[in-house]
Amino acid sequence: MTDKVYVENHCKKDDAEFKARLESELGHPVIIIPWTMHGDFDAKDTDKYGHSDGFIKWCGDNHILMCNHGDEYPEEATDIKMNLRCMSLK
Repeated sequence: MTDKVYVENHCKKDDAEFKARLESELGHPVIIIPWTMHGDFDAKDTDKYGHSDGFIKWCGDNHILMCNHGDEYPEEATDIKMNLRCMSLK
């Protein structure tokens, strides 16, 4: 999930209690990746939803496929990779 989930649920980023509640409800560990809205909220091509499936896809075991987000936003792509590596994902 993207860290937008904290904002949408009126929580502070990195709220451990909220994350634990998410994991309990979903029955799985939750990996939080950073998200930033780029562009005008009302523009058709602006990702205002912050869904992680637009950035990454689990490919089995500990492998993640990441889109080419780094071509346009290299710093964000690096942050996402760091978060994934902290969870022992490749």
